[in-house]
Amino acid sequence: MKRVAYDRWGPFREEGYCSDTLFHWRRAKDGEFPYLDPAIRVAHINPHGLFHMLEHEAFHGKYFARVRAQYQERSKGRLLLNVLSAPLLPFLLFARAGARVFSRGFYKSEFIRSSLQTFAGICCWSAGEFAGYLQCLVSPRPLISQDPKPAKDSPTE
Repeated sequence: MKRVAYDRWGPFREEGYCSDTLFHWRRAKDGEFPYLDPAIRVAHINPHGLFHMLEHEAFHGKYFARVRAQYQERSKGRLLLNVLSAPLLPFLLFARAGARVFSRGFYKSEFIRSSLQTFAGICCWSAGEFAGYLQCLVSPRPLISQDPKPAKDSPTE
C-alpha cells in the first residue's frame, strides 16, 4: 500500500487496540477493500499461555466493541441489541470458524485438537464485547480521537 493511502485513511490510532480494524473500516466506507497477498509476512507478538490468551481476548473484545460503537455511531437501541444477543456470539463465531476450516480443507485436525481452547478464547472475546457494549450504553466515553475525512481528490492507491 502506498503512503497516500495512509495519508487518506490514517493515521493508525496510538492510544489502544483496533487501529488496523478502524483503518480498514475507513477504507471500506470509501469502497476500498484490503488486498491480501500471501507473500506478505507479518510478525506479531502473541500472548503466552492459555490464561494470558483468555485475558487478552476479553480485553481486546471490550476494546473492539467500544471502538465499533463509536465509529459506527451505534444508537442506544442497537447497543442494547448487542448486549442482549451477546450470549449467542460465541456459538456463532465458533461455527463460522469451523465452517471456514472445514470448507477449505486445511488445518482440520489442528482445529479439532484446539477446539476447546478456541471456544474458550471466543467466549472471552464475546464477554469482552458484551462488557464494551454495556459500558457504551451506560456511560459512553470516546475512544477515537481522530476520524480523518478522506479528501475527494486523493488517489486510492
